[in-house]
This record gives sequence, structure tokens and C-alpha cells, in this order.
Amino acid sequence: MAKRLTVFDIPGDPDELFEIKHSVMDPVMSRKAPEYGGLVHIAVKKPDGSGIVIVNLWDSPEGSDRAMEDPEIIEVRNQLAERLGVSDAPTGKHYEVVDFMQASQPAPTG
Repeated sequence: MAKRLTVFDIPGDPDELFEIKHSVMDPVMSRKAPEYGGLVHIAVKKPDGSGIVIVNLWDSPEGSDRAMEDPEIIEVRNQLAERLGVSDAPTGKHYEVVDFMQASQPAPTG
């Protein structure tokens, strides 16, 4: 089954966005994402300071889709939109993962 990468590009003040992420999104997503096959979550500040980028790796497209239909996650997205002062929360762009390689632990020395 193909994995899915979802990328959110969210404009705004990075510090404010991370405050929203940590207080509103993380408590729900850290609990709910594993239920739907969430594998990896990475959030970064954009180099030019114009916002943040969130990257999620899902075990399958179906799990990713089901997560976006979860009532608690919908509520989080609504709260995010409200805090950002927009009518709809940012929508992620989906990519089919063709190759996925997890880095190995370095071999012990000595």
C-alpha cells in the first residue's frame, strides 16, 4: 500500500503559528494521528520568516483521508482557521510516496 506525504504551507508569523500549533493542534493530533496511520510529523519555520511548513507522513492515503473526517480533527482545523482569521483552515497538498528509506542507527564503535 502506498504511503502519503501531506504538506501544509501556512503563511503568517512563525512564532504565533507555533503557539497555535502547540496549544490547539498538537494535543489532538498527537493522540489521533496514530489511529489513522500517522507515521512522521515535522514542522519548520520558513527561511524567509513568512510562515511555517508542516509535513505529515501517513501509512496510506485512506488513513490520511479518514483523519481529515474525524470530528475532533475537524474541530482543530476550525479553531486554527478562527485563530488565523480565515474562513477555512489551510489545506494540505498530497503526494504519493514512491520511495521511503528510514535512516539506520550508526554502528556502535569500540
